[in-house]
Amino acid sequence: MMPMTMQRRPSNSIEQRKVDVRKYSKTAAVGVVGGGGLALIGLLVGQSSLMLLGLVLIVALGGYGIAKVRSITNYRDPHA
Repeated sequence: MMPMTMQRRPSNSIEQRKVDVRKYSKTAAVGVVGGGGLALIGLLVGQSSLMLLGLVLIVALGGYGIAKVRSITNYRDPHA
């Protein structure tokens, strides 16, 4: 078993994938929550442009983050 290190950039490929999953899942969560908040504000104020921008953010950032996490988790190591 490898000892744990406090390196910012892990040299282990599994640890790097874990770091990447955390990063992209945060991106997806921020995009969905931020876009949802913007869409809600647009709905309450009555501006359809804010609501539309919020929905676009939800789909774009949420979809991008989820697609990246899915591709990382479905990766099969050729050496295994």
